[in-house]
Amino acid sequence: MSEKSNIVSFIANDNSPISRVPRGDAVGFNAMLRDRFSQNKEIDILPDSMAAWRRSSVLTLSVIFWAVFCELTTWAFYASQPVGFRIFGAFGVVWSSLWLRFLAIDHAKPRLGEISILSALCGFAAILVTAAIQLGYPLSFPAGLCLFVITAATVSLINRSEIALLSAIGGALFWAALQFDGYINSGELSFAIPVLMGLMIVQSLRLKSHAAFLATLFVAYVWLIGSAYLAFKSGAIGTLFLLCGAFCVTGMHYRSAKAAADESAPGTEIHILAAWFGANICLLALATYGAEPDALIWQANAQNDPIANLIWLAVIFTALILTLFAGFVRRKHNHMSLAGILMTTTSMAAIPFALWYETDIAMQFEALMQLSFYPAAGLFLFGIVAGNLVFFAANGFRRAKYSHVIAALAMVGALSAASKSVDIYYEDGWLITILGLLTAITGTMIAVNPQLAGKDSVKTSVSSH
Repeated sequence: MSEKSNIVSFIANDNSPISRVPRGDAVGFNAMLRDRFSQNKEIDILPDSMAAWRRSSVLTLSVIFWAVFCELTTWAFYASQPVGFRIFGAFGVVWSSLWLRFLAIDHAKPRLGEISILSALCGFAAILVTAAIQLGYPLSFPAGLCLFVITAATVSLINRSEIALLSAIGGALFWAALQFDGYINSGELSFAIPVLMGLMIVQSLRLKSHAAFLATLFVAYVWLIGSAYLAFKSGAIGTLFLLCGAFCVTGMHYRSAKAAADESAPGTEIHILAAWFGANICLLALATYGAEPDALIWQANAQNDPIANLIWLAVIFTALILTLFAGFVRRKHNHMSLAGILMTTTSMAAIPFALWYETDIAMQFEALMQLSFYPAAGLFLFGIVAGNLVFFAANGFRRAKYSHVIAALAMVGALSAASKSVDIYYEDGWLITILGLLTAITGTMIAVNPQLAGKDSVKTSVSSH
């Protein structure tokens, strides 16, 4: 068989040229060289090794130039050198960092690429500072900080860089934190932070960076709390309106944490406890107002600034939309009914709605029920809080989650402290409180009915098999 194949191959190559002399052109000469030195391994390896040596040499020289520019720029700013020297060094850092980023990608060195992006952003920040302070460029501090955040976020979007995203988040956190001492007015580019936070959340999900996602949420809430604090301090929004927004946001977080737990997301347990406790504290404060509306703390209830009210209404509306979305996520896992989703979202929306039309609702209630609205509303909300903690503790005990039981006991202490000055014996006070308790327990049972039905169906199917 082997002889036959050799004969075939010989016949097949019968038309090949016998002479190995080059044809006189470059193609023939290269063919002769390859044929003559094909047995020499050093000749084959030499071109590849030379190319690798050149690539590594270019990378090494680029790192050296980049380090020199970084040290030069640092020394120029530290030693207060002339402005031109600082600008030259900063631009050198930016361009050498961008070139080093390109080489890092070519050499598959992601850490070096991330460091080069960070240095490029530092050089850009140095250029902004020098242009604003030394050259008199009309760039305010909030505008410069916003420009840096936008640049870092854009670099992260283009290069899929996590460190650029974290730099943008750090700049936004610095921007949001300066609102608390009034250094940055909340009205200066106040609409830019929510837009940037939305882009950063999308980018963190795109990069699958859990740390960047949590950091972005933290910055968003620092900005929200700072803006609310300044608005409340200046009298732009009232105490009750602020509490309504806080109740909707914490309630949304509780529902979102439950939905995230259904999706097996990490860190949901502490999220559930904190959000549940915060929502009930806000509801307890609103119950105190409903029972004693003439207290001194509720006198700052004026709603003077329409812009602040509009922003806070947008926050409340966004929280309600996210609560509805979280309910549908839970329904996908058969942990919540459609009626429960609508009931939960409607009950959360009822609080700001009742505050907005407080006078009309109070008049209609007193005309129909022949009872004073304010103690009755407060006692009903006290019953709602009591029902929430009873169900939360019972469900935690049933599922062996004793941290829920401890949180419910802590809420019992807060409820007792808040209800000390409340006239519980007002007419049908006990009846109104018990009605609120039963409403909370019944509503929660309706909301989780598919979860219980799903467990029963699983048991039935197992027993049938």
